[in-house]
Amino acid sequence: MTTIISSLKVKNYAEFKKSFITHEQERISSGIKVIGVYKSTEDENQVTIISEATNDKVAQDFLTNPNSAAAMKMFGLITYPDSK
Repeated sequence: MTTIISSLKVKNYAEFKKSFITHEQERISSGIKVIGVYKSTEDENQVTIISEATNDKVAQDFLTNPNSAAAMKMFGLITYPDSK
């Protein structure tokens, strides 16, 4: 397993979370399992997502997939995720 920790800024956390949940099956089909979605105590629109990928290649493919980037914009993304 490969752990992915992503930090990003969204326009509205509540709207982001609703949209994010609707794409769960796509992530699972890609080999990505979300462990948790967290908002900052200082800024609720600053989000951290912890996920697991089946391996490093799956993680890299998911993080560089143009469809993933497009979906994130639909979720109200302000800053592109800083993922490690």
